Amino acid sequence: DNKAKRDADRVRNWLQQNGKMDTGVMLFGFAEKDPVLPTMMLEISGRRTQQVAKYLRERGVKVVKARGFGGTAAVASNDTEQGRQKNRRVEIWVR
Repeated sequence: DNKAKRDADRVRNWLQQNGKMDTGVMLFGFAEKDPVLPTMMLEISGRRTQQVAKYLRERGVKVVKARGFGGTAAVASNDTEQGRQKNRRVEIWVR
């Protein structure tokens, strides 16, 4: 979505301004936890991560790792829609 693109562009700009375009970033994707469909959540998080990786690569960012982890490492409760939305994320780590 547009917010995700703005966030990715902001990361790219930061990397460029700080001379880190060749350093490489690692992307770790997550989804809400679903005890009935954990494999599906793993696949969704992987696809989400690959989309972010593609977007960043198209803008000259070196992506050295991109992996989905499904419903692990929740940052919010999965009991509410708001919490599940927070758990649907891709973290960008700069090496």
